[in-house]
Amino acid sequence: MLTLVIDGDGFFRLTAHCALGPILTASTIEDGVKLAAHWQPPVVLLDGAVPKLAETISELRRFAPEAQVIVLTADKARQREALNLGARGVIGKGSLAKISEMVSLAAAACASQAARRPRRAKDWAATLN
Repeated sequence: MLTLVIDGDGFFRLTAHCALGPILTASTIEDGVKLAAHWQPPVVLLDGAVPKLAETISELRRFAPEAQVIVLTADKARQREALNLGARGVIGKGSLAKISEMVSLAAAACASQAARRPRRAKDWAATLN
């Protein structure tokens, strides 16, 4: 499953790649939004330390409306903010096992949505060929 990781920490992006398999990565919000718009990934892992969290989640939802945005932060206030802004979930950045589990849960939610909208899923799958 295609996952996009938007995080300025290169080591975290590499570690996420090792834990999750092939992924898209972006070190900036701008690059992440462009990748999301082009590839329409079902899951986006977003660093909770981004300076403009509300704008970033809004842009991701605008350009990749089917994507399940998961915000990575241990800060409780930031977690509440992310959920209030429409993030599908929040998780501490240090636990790759939990991140992998959350990606699986988000993928299941995406599969459920795709089953209800098969034409959109088919269109997305066609972009992978």
